[in-house]
Amino acid sequence: VDLAARRVMQDLQYARELAQSRSTTQDVTFSGNTYTLPGIPDPNRPANTFTVDLSRSPYALVIKAADFGGAPTVRFNMHGMPAAGGSIVLLRGSTTRTVLVAAGSGAVTVQ
Repeated sequence: VDLAARRVMQDLQYARELAQSRSTTQDVTFSGNTYTLPGIPDPNRPANTFTVDLSRSPYALVIKAADFGGAPTVRFNMHGMPAAGGSIVLLRGSTTRTVLVAAGSGAVTVQ
């Protein structure tokens, strides 16, 4: 669970940095046990969209919840600020980790 939480945190930070460096918005959309960065190519398969499936090895867990102001998508603006703060709850067995995106700063942390 810790490995997955760090992965989600790093990918959210990546999306935030992309929004800032490109002076545009960048979404991260959570659906089921996957998340995508629309418009960003997968580093290992450039013809595909950047997508991470947390139900697969090495993570093998579920996304219990992803909520950003009532939506499963966080949108970073050109300044790296999210439209709404929120959280992603990761679950494997009885172990959970929560990845937080702060509304006021865009900082991403793991609890």
